[in-house]
Amino acid sequence: MKLTAIEWLSTCLITEPHTEKDFEHNEKCWEKAELIEYNQIREAFCNGETSHDRIDAQQYFKETYGK
Repeated sequence: MKLTAIEWLSTCLITEPHTEKDFEHNEKCWEKAELIEYNQIREAFCNGETSHDRIDAQQYFKETYGK
């Protein structure tokens, strides 16, 4: 079963970061979670599984997440 971006992120993050390396790890996890979310949105648009009347997944992602 495929994990959602949030499910994946919850397994990846260091919950109590103490070192710079821990913070860098968490930052990379956040970036990957955003990519996972974007890809899942894109896949849903391509498969017609969304009810949004948006032009495309990239526009939806930018409007939703400001990226």
